[in-house]
Order: sequence, then structure tokens, then C-alpha cells
Amino acid sequence: MTRPHTGRAARIRHRVRAAALAFRRHMVPLTAACALAGLVGLAGLAWLEEQAYWAGLPVMGIITPSAALAQPGQSRPEPSLPDMPAPGQDVSESGGSAVPSKPAPASTAPASATNERAHTGDRRTTPPPTRPLKGPDGGSAVIIATYDWPPYVEHNLPHGGYVAQVIRAALAFAGLEARFEFMPWAGGMSLLREGKVTAVAPAYRTANRESECDLSAPFPGGPLALFALTGKARHWNDLHELADLRIGVVRGYAHTDAFDAAAFLRKEPANDEQANLRKLLAGRIDAMAADRNVVRFLLRPGLPDLPDLTDLTDRAASIDEFDPILGERDLHVCFSRARPDHAALRAAFDRGLATIRASGLLDELHHEMRRLAQGEPAGQ
Repeated sequence: MTRPHTGRAARIRHRVRAAALAFRRHMVPLTAACALAGLVGLAGLAWLEEQAYWAGLPVMGIITPSAALAQPGQSRPEPSLPDMPAPGQDVSESGGSAVPSKPAPASTAPASATNERAHTGDRRTTPPPTRPLKGPDGGSAVIIATYDWPPYVEHNLPHGGYVAQVIRAALAFAGLEARFEFMPWAGGMSLLREGKVTAVAPAYRTANRESECDLSAPFPGGPLALFALTGKARHWNDLHELADLRIGVVRGYAHTDAFDAAAFLRKEPANDEQANLRKLLAGRIDAMAADRNVVRFLLRPGLPDLPDLTDLTDRAASIDEFDPILGERDLHVCFSRARPDHAALRAAFDRGLATIRASGLLDELHHEMRRLAQGEPAGQ
């Protein structure tokens, strides 16, 4: 009478034994795998913490205490930053504006002085802008009176041209925004004397300018030369040799101290270089004084924004340059001495200019301006 029950109990015991065997077959390897994965995970986490520690990054210290990471006699390294000019670094105001008064870090952009690229692709950390100064309207905008003088600055050029880009970048480090108002040179200087604009730019350094301008540190300009029709340009050694020439100049522009002081020269003023080029081609003047980059820009072929110059570009080969040049001129920002904050604004600009010079941006912008003047594609 007990066999059925005995048979059923035997079947239950068999199933239990089979389940136990299956458990051992599957769980033992699974347990071992989990244990191995845990060890690998801990080791990996410890390795990551160690690498972060020696890179100067924050470490949670869950697996390996920070103190245990340093070997005997070693201390945790401090993160290093690339060298940058200090906010108060001086910049040279005597010629050679492409080089600061102290050796600068390796440039990361094209070097204008040699027509060669100096871009290395290195990343550079730049200091944050200083505390914003106040503009003439009580805000952070600085009003700059400027004028059409391509390829340096012109309302049709991308971003306003080289000079506008330099000024914007330098003032940005002081938390200031540059606002440009295009007007004739004489009108801008009149507003400057009354303190109605913050500055006029670009400007050459002359004795007269220093009396009414708080001039910024220099940044690269271009060669100032005399131009004539082909076959009529001269080699000269003394300005007196040019006394018989009718020389076109732009009204209100400075050149060099010697040229401007030479009262014996026959200087005939015009409103701009375009007018002087037309007068030269028409034979109404014998020569004209101008920046080489400006003349090259106005005579290059294909200026869609300046259709009235097509007659000039067709005769570009008719213009030749005197030898030697009058001089290589740096550019400055002329801050109004009529404003009580002119010294602080000029100092803020100079610090920003030193920064973009050291980073290579200044040389890059100047390099691109000269390529634009020669009609070459930008960015090469």
C-alpha cells in the first residue's frame, strides 16, 4: 500500500538532485566570472584615478586614497598653463611694431614681417578680459571715428578690414566693444578735439598728433612711397631733388616728419587716393604720396564693391614706384585727450594689443591684409 508514495518520493528526490547538479554546473562558473569582473573593474577604476591624479584633475579617492598615489619623495604636480604676457606688460613704441619690447612666446599664426606662416597649431590660453571700462555713453561701447582707407579699413570690407579687427580684438580683452563711425578724416579729428568720440584710427605718430592724441602702442602698417607713371619714377636721395614735381597728397593726411615739413615741395591736396590716382593718370600731377598697400588695392583687377575704379585697374601697369620709399609707417589709435578716461582706455587697448601680438593674431591679420592688397586669396 505504500509503493505509490514511495515511487513519488523517489521521483521528487531525483528531480531535486538533478536541479542541484544543474545549479552547480551553471552557478560556479557564473560566480567565478562575476568575481573576475569585479577585480578587473576595481583595477580599472584605480588606474583611471591614478591617471587623473597625475594630470592634476580632481580625484574622488574611492578606490585609491590620494595620498597613496604619490610615491615617496614626490608631490602632486600642479597643472601648467602656457606663458602669456602679463596684463601690465610694456610694448615697444619705437618702430618694429611687429615685435613686443620683451621676447614673445612662439607665434601661432602667420608672421607678417617675413611673408611666411608661423602657425604651429598649438593651443594657447589667453587671459580673461579685465574689468570692463565705461564707454562715452556710460556703457561698454567705445566710439571710434574712422574713414575709408582700403585695404586697412573700409565699410565694405569683411568685418571692416584689418584695422577694425585689430581694435575690436584688443578692446575685447578689457570687456569693451568697439563701435565704428565712418566719416572724413577732418570731421573725425574735429569730434576728437571736442571729446565727442573716444578715438580716431588709424593714425600715424607725428609731433603734431602727440599734442592732441594719446597715441596707442604701434601695430603694423605699411610702406609709404611716391608713385608716378611708368618711366617717370625716380631714384632720389634728398627731398630737394623732388622740388620740381607736382606731388598729390590727401588733405589732412600725415606722411613723414621730413616730407610734411618740406615747404619747398609742391604738394597738391585731394580728397582721397582715388582722386590722386585719376589726376596722376590724367597727367595733372607728376607724382603722388600714398601707402603701397592702398595703391595696390585700388589698382588690382576686379573690385565689385568699387565699380567706379574699373578705369584705374585697367591701367595698373602704368604706375611705378619711386626708390627709396619715404618710410615704413606703423599705425596707432589716437585717443581723445579731451576725455578724462583717455589714459585708462589707451592702457587697456595696449594690454589687449600685447596679447593678440603674442598670440600671433596680429601678424595673421596683417598678413591677410597684404594678401588682400595684392589680390591673392585669403587664408593661404
